[in-house]
Amino acid sequence: MNKLLMSSFLIVMIVLSACGKNDSSDDTDAAAKPADTPEEVIPQASTLEEPVTETTSKEEDAALQQDAAPQTLTLQEKVDQVGNSTLFSSNAQDYKGFEIIEKDGYTYFIYDSKDHDLAVSVEKDNKWVAEDVPINITDSSLPKDSLGDRELISSGDSLLYNLEVVGESDYHVVYKLTFDPTGSVTAELVKQTEDGEDADLVQGSDGKAYIFNHIQDSSDYSYERVLMNDKGEELYSLKNMEDGVVDLLDVHNGVIYQEDTVYDIKVDDFIWDEHGQEMSFDLNFDVAPSNVYKSNIADLYKLDTYLCAGCTDGMAARADLSYSTNGTYETTEISKYTLPTEAAVYDATMVVGEDSINVYSIVEFKGNPTLQKYTIGRIDQPISLE
Repeated sequence: MNKLLMSSFLIVMIVLSACGKNDSSDDTDAAAKPADTPEEVIPQASTLEEPVTETTSKEEDAALQQDAAPQTLTLQEKVDQVGNSTLFSSNAQDYKGFEIIEKDGYTYFIYDSKDHDLAVSVEKDNKWVAEDVPINITDSSLPKDSLGDRELISSGDSLLYNLEVVGESDYHVVYKLTFDPTGSVTAELVKQTEDGEDADLVQGSDGKAYIFNHIQDSSDYSYERVLMNDKGEELYSLKNMEDGVVDLLDVHNGVIYQEDTVYDIKVDDFIWDEHGQEMSFDLNFDVAPSNVYKSNIADLYKLDTYLCAGCTDGMAARADLSYSTNGTYETTEISKYTLPTEAAVYDATMVVGEDSINVYSIVEFKGNPTLQKYTIGRIDQPISLE
């Protein structure tokens, strides 16, 4: 009986021992091979997202750095002598106040002349194709001895020419001049004021010239100022505007910068500050009319000429082209390009193209007056006005 019990006990122990080995083997395998459970996959997935986030961050940083990169006005090309020769006119006054029109590959150089009203020379492919052609607007219509002040401003691919007639009557006539490659001119009378009325030309921020007709009310001696485009078409009638020099018509914002005030032409009133005073500003528009250009609401190009100290003929010392961003009533200069100062500048003007700005200057080159050209790349960013 005892032998039988002992045998049964040994069999049970052997079976239990075998089961223990199998369980131990399973535990060892489980430790060597981690279970592929969802809980353990989540950290791995999270780890894979980090490079994606890092890449996106680097791209954003690069974009921000590109946006923050300094904008600099850079010279692209210089022409020492436009037309490949010095200026040739013996009738030119002094080339002060000259205007430039660029059209269809031709450059029209317009200036005051001693023997006639104006003169024009035409350049193409750096050769003069027409030289010192007289523009006699007044010979057939107005006696020269009756003429007072005159002014001219380029307006796109044409020119506005304002003449004051004095004598028994006192009025203004404004012509729109267009040119062809031979130097011939077509003069269209776009405005003649009534006796006693004044007219001024105003530079628009869009590169066009505008007309201000000053109409006096004889009953109370008040003035109405009628703003017209370069076709003589009325745009606005302004009855609350004070007399003074208009620096710029900001076409994009619908305001006029006049001396140190801002006038809203849409509502015919000044812009007032929180204290009920006329809003003052410092946009430094004390430059020739054709030398201010606003490419859109916020950007401003300006060409300044600085008088030569000690010079008696009004010669400028230098010319600077600047680019600024235009805030509400102030500007922040972003970049400035100064024309080389090896030769003193008589005068300068600019023509704005799609991608660049051509600055033309009159200097003395090899002992003779010469028209030079500097091509400078634009750096403004287009802004939708819609």
